[in-house]
Amino acid sequence: MLLLLLLLLLLLLLLLLLLLLLLLLLLLLLLLLLLLLLLLLLLLLLLLLLLLLLLLLLLHYYYYTTTTTTKLLLNY
Repeated sequence: MLLLLLLLLLLLLLLLLLLLLLLLLLLLLLLLLLLLLLLLLLLLLLLLLLLLLLLLLLLHYYYYTTTTTTKLLLNY
């Protein structure tokens, strides 16, 4: 009887440990997912910044070319 009770207790403890391990694994997975999401957001931000830089460069180039052509036309 005592042995059976002890065995049952051990089984319960094992089950609890397993549950805890599962919970820890789930938490780790969630953390990983969050990290991945953060990385994706950072990448998106970088892409946006790059696009903005490209737009600025294009705008500058366009402005520069138009002003120089206007100056050249005004000289003649």
